[in-house]
Amino acid sequence: MKDRCTVAGLNPNFGELKYMSRIFRLLFFLTLPIVFSGSLLAQDCTEAALAQKPGVLKASKLVSSTYGVKAADLVREKSMLMSVHKMVAAAYNPVGIVGDYSFHFSGKTGVQNQSNIADTFGYSMYLLKYNCDKGKPDRSAFYVGTDTPTVLRIDANTLNEFSIYASDISDNTFRGYLLMKHRPKSLGGFYFLGDEFSGDSRKKQKEYTWLITYDNNLPFSYLSQKEYLLLIKARLQKSIAENGNSSGFYNEYVNRVNQYLNRPDTELSQPAIINWQDEERFTGFLQDGERGSHFAIKHNP
Repeated sequence: MKDRCTVAGLNPNFGELKYMSRIFRLLFFLTLPIVFSGSLLAQDCTEAALAQKPGVLKASKLVSSTYGVKAADLVREKSMLMSVHKMVAAAYNPVGIVGDYSFHFSGKTGVQNQSNIADTFGYSMYLLKYNCDKGKPDRSAFYVGTDTPTVLRIDANTLNEFSIYASDISDNTFRGYLLMKHRPKSLGGFYFLGDEFSGDSRKKQKEYTWLITYDNNLPFSYLSQKEYLLLIKARLQKSIAENGNSSGFYNEYVNRVNQYLNRPDTELSQPAIINWQDEERFTGFLQDGERGSHFAIKHNP
């Protein structure tokens, strides 16, 4: 079974960020074809021998993608990514593969990123396996193919892997909170965001997502049960004022909210785990992992 792994990055819409990213993402997925050739010192090529052949890390021939990034910002971001590459190269000695790496950048000033307050940029390294080239007369010939489904990806200021849902991520005035499906689990100094089947499902390939932060600061915080109840109560009361004929429908949920607000503070201080369908009603809190359960979160100031 071949697996994939991800570590998620910092959302540029979460709070006031310093210029440089604080969170990175690591992503493994199917590779692109890049072909090389070579020989094994006149020896017959074997997969076993190639598996022991020292690997290399090399800059990709593909042009790094850059979109909407200011020149001065681009210089700083490239410098940061080169530092990331040096750290990877210092700690990783590839064997039997070529690590083909490149950078990518997307600016906050572009039309598609107008709501961002920081550039998104990152580092990718495709891990490509050595393969015997049986189609050549030279029995020692080999090439670098696409047998491994693995690519290392470190991204700054990204949101995708958090599984956050809202009508407007940057200023979600409709709800007053955001919805997050999975709560990150603190493991070994990092946060594990979960795993999902991805890529070739027949081979049970998976994507594992990890979140890396500085000073253990998440880009969001959880609404307590009390905070959530007060928000939903205000929304229900507004709906009653706007829909007088339907006040009986809303009053049922207002009464339930008031009952929950009378619970002990130790309970009301717990994170609010809610049913994602409770937009204009309140049916009660759920347990983590129950069907339809989501955490109510807000931007971390």
